[in-house]
This record gives sequence, C-alpha cells and structure tokens, in this order.
Amino acid sequence: MTGRQCTATKSKRNCGRGQRNSLTGRVSDSQPDCGITAAALADLIGVSPRSITDLAKRGIVVRADRGFDRRKSVRGYCDHLRKLATGRGGDAAITTATAAG
Repeated sequence: MTGRQCTATKSKRNCGRGQRNSLTGRVSDSQPDCGITAAALADLIGVSPRSITDLAKRGIVVRADRGFDRRKSVRGYCDHLRKLATGRGGDAAITTATAAG
C-alpha cells in the first residue's frame, strides 16, 4: 500500500479492492479500481507501454479517471489472449500479435 488516497474510493484502506461476496467468494466490480499507470500495467502483463496505448485504442484495456483500471484491463487482456488462442481474434489480430513479437 502506497499511502496515497485512492481517487475512486477516497480511502487509503480499500484502494483497488472490491467487496468480497460471502456466498461466492468473488470480488465484485461495484467498487471502482484506482488507476494504474501505463508503465505499471505494461510491467504487470509483460508488454511495452506503447502496447498498452494500442490496446486501449482497441478497447482491450480500460482507462480509469487516472491511468487504467487494473482489474478490467487485466481481464480484458486475458480475454483478448483467449480469443487469439482459439482463433476468434481474426486475421488482423493475429497479424498484429505476431508483428509485435
């Protein structure tokens, strides 16, 4: 915890944490995630900051008030990779993925 105030929740304690459902054990998305920088998100998922900008333009990662929404962006990126792996990403997505590597 960095001690800075979360822009979404106005709290230092619950920065980026949704509420856990006692029945399912899943964390809800009802509480917004505080922002993460493009560089930090790139480091988290293992791509370049430039790739984060490209993924944002394509709607794969999600912008927040400040930076990017960590939870939604990681989920979006994982969904994107699943689609590529199953061949549902389309030829343009496969070309983009292979050209970047």
